[in-house]
Amino acid sequence: MSRNIVRHLRFSKSEYEAICSKAEYLKIPEGRFIRKIAVQENLKRYDLYESRKITRAFYYCGDSLEQIRKIAETEKSEHLPEIENLQERFLNISKTFEKEIKKLRPNVLI
Repeated sequence: MSRNIVRHLRFSKSEYEAICSKAEYLKIPEGRFIRKIAVQENLKRYDLYESRKITRAFYYCGDSLEQIRKIAETEKSEHLPEIENLQERFLNISKTFEKEIKKLRPNVLI
């Protein structure tokens, strides 16, 4: 996105300190902080720890599904086609999940 409109804003010392401290906490430049808050009206901070917990739980499901498929394969289960279909659907979901979780990098605002 091209940003070719320049506006000069005036802040009181306390307002500017508040902006600076919040932007520093979120590890983003003050200008980006102001743009985000003005356009989106609210900001959410996602910590790496939270996204890591979600990712780990998601992949545990995938690992469990793989183990179920292997057992069904060795036992020659009649449910193997359904399990393979479920695993394929999970892989499709995981691709979307990975795309979305990358947007939630540590300290990135949405």
